[in-house]
Amino acid sequence: MEQNTYELAFHLLPNIEESEVASNVEHLKGLIAQFGGTITQVVEAKKTRLSYPIRHHRYAYFGYFHFNAEPAAIAKLNAQMKLEDKVLRYLLLVLDPKEMKNVLGQKKHSHYEASNDSAHTPREEKQLDQEISTVLDKMNE
Repeated sequence: MEQNTYELAFHLLPNIEESEVASNVEHLKGLIAQFGGTITQVVEAKKTRLSYPIRHHRYAYFGYFHFNAEPAAIAKLNAQMKLEDKVLRYLLLVLDPKEMKNVLGQKKHSHYEASNDSAHTPREEKQLDQEISTVLDKMNE
């Protein structure tokens, strides 16, 4: 049967010990292997501040895996992930092979770097200042 590429992103509870994080990540890897999956990429879990509280927690250990598995195994993995008590939240996605080629070919955080490289020339800045002044004048009328 054909295998798809998946991503399993997860937040582990923040109150577990640093030494337990690695064993919990290994446990999650073991679940993927148990259901016939092959892990292709691992981003180790690191403690991060959450944008909003999840179950009254402001921090969590975030990590993710890319793996190949048969679609039939994903329902079993999803059911098992719901039972994991150390997992605060998770997301299981099917990755499009076309998109994967694009993502793997890009530099990390290239969208951020591109936005910072857009310095305006003095001529462009003057034009922008004039446009802003025009808009402000219209608002004040």
